[in-house]
Amino acid sequence: ERPVYFEAGGNLLFGMLTEPEAPNGLGVVIVQGGDTVNVSLQRNRMAVELARRLAGEGFAVLRFDYHGLGESSGVIGELRLSAPCTEGAEAAAACLRSETGVDGLFLAGACFSSRTSLSTAPLLDDVVGVVMATPPIANYERREAQAERMALDQDLGQYVSTALSWETVRNLANP
Repeated sequence: ERPVYFEAGGNLLFGMLTEPEAPNGLGVVIVQGGDTVNVSLQRNRMAVELARRLAGEGFAVLRFDYHGLGESSGVIGELRLSAPCTEGAEAAAACLRSETGVDGLFLAGACFSSRTSLSTAPLLDDVVGVVMATPPIANYERREAQAERMALDQDLGQYVSTALSWETVRNLANP
């Protein structure tokens, strides 16, 4: 394994490249978890273990920090599902290609990063697959309450029907 730095959107991003002993010609970009704590792929060093196991199967693997996180420069601000960090993932894919010469790429991510992986895939010509763990299925923002999401997703009739349903009324009586 060795550290690499690459540019994306005026920032210098940090990544860790794990190279196989017997390359199979394919690469995997592990798009790290979102938010400022990187909870999705950092728990128990899951991204590290995944990269090493994939390298053992012949894949070249690059895991990287978004701009403003970890060892990467920049400021990330609040992550929004409607604005995945495709620029960083594209740059990571280019870095992996230039460092290893892989012919095809997989993009892998969890939660926000699965959305970023899926959004980045059509921007690249050599993606052969996308691996998504716990992908968000709606564009609601993290700080919106459930009632706000319902109000956005339902019309007034559906909202009133839900509010007056037998199940809702029964739950109101349950202390």
